[in-house]
Amino acid sequence: MRNVAKAQPIGEAAFHETAHMDGEPDAPPTNVTRLPAPDDRDDDALPDWVDGNDLIAYEAESPEILIAGPDGSEDGAMLRRGSKMVVGGSSKMGKTWTLIDLALAVAAGGKWLGHFQCRQGPVLYVNLELRKHTAGKRVRWIAEKRGYCKGMGLKPEISAALKTWNLRGKCYDLPTMLETARMRLKDPAAPKFALIILDPLYKTLGGRDENSAGEMATLMLELEQFADECNAAIAFAAHFSKGNQSGKDAIDRISGSGVIARDPDAILTFTPHEQEDCFTLDAILREFPPLPPTVMQWEAPVLCPRIDLDPDKLRQPGKSVDTFGPRADAILQVLQEAGRPVPSSELITRAKAITKDEYSDGAWKQSINRHANTLKRMGIEKVNNATKEAVFRINNDPF
Repeated sequence: MRNVAKAQPIGEAAFHETAHMDGEPDAPPTNVTRLPAPDDRDDDALPDWVDGNDLIAYEAESPEILIAGPDGSEDGAMLRRGSKMVVGGSSKMGKTWTLIDLALAVAAGGKWLGHFQCRQGPVLYVNLELRKHTAGKRVRWIAEKRGYCKGMGLKPEISAALKTWNLRGKCYDLPTMLETARMRLKDPAAPKFALIILDPLYKTLGGRDENSAGEMATLMLELEQFADECNAAIAFAAHFSKGNQSGKDAIDRISGSGVIARDPDAILTFTPHEQEDCFTLDAILREFPPLPPTVMQWEAPVLCPRIDLDPDKLRQPGKSVDTFGPRADAILQVLQEAGRPVPSSELITRAKAITKDEYSDGAWKQSINRHANTLKRMGIEKVNNATKEAVFRINNDPF
């Protein structure tokens, strides 16, 4: 029998709610922090009971909206300070790129995903996966794309607002991280973070089992307590479970215990769309009205809205996505009409005009690189000219 008597209320509720989703009917861990029985304690440490009107009065104390709607208002908003958000997606779909984009948007007071207006504030990006030089390269590339750079680096005010904590190979235990952060935040000069990002969540587990509802409930409680102490929103990345996710409800696509996908105040999932390089964004929100699903297109190195695509058209199991055929035909047509080798930038501009394709140049370059063998079979090859510029030609053309 499952013994939940020792779990804290949040753990018990989550444990019962998600029991059917867990691989094993394990009880919550015995190390769950719990209050002593009433007869064993001398004081009352929990909040007072309040009547209905006192509860209603708390509405005036709503924390600041951190991720607002496109016009900066509550209409279309998704996250407040002090709340938690999970960003879920399949492996290698770009979750880290998306969270770095979020960190920069908040540090700069810009738009996340090219759509959601963020309130400006200090950010702590906890990097648990990338080597420092790789993380730095991604920050610079995204900042250049979004216009946050000055010269080769970030604008000074944005750089000052973005703190990174590079813990790859250093620490993967959440309590240790939180204890260290609390100690550093005691310094009066420490930033008053508006947002803390953990990337990815599974590298904060220490010895915990992500499939255990009880253990994940205590992890979420620790994050919630820290968010409340700092008045900062906490965002983290989580992976989808294996296999195609299009047949599942958006909230059920994240791997591990269902607590991970149900405890956060904002649950964002990016599911592959039938169009190449596109994902359907589903946002399940606790504090704001539901947002309609939208399609986001990968425009290296960021995601941007594609309002012309149907978000319900998810990629189906066993169905390949062939959007390169028309592009390859257009590339061949450009080369044949030119009768000469054509530089990459010119080739893409002319091919896009033929296909009337609205994808970015970066998306075209990625697609061309992925389908190099297709072009080779068509007699098209990519070479470098004397100035090392990428040039495309038909094999029998003189160079």
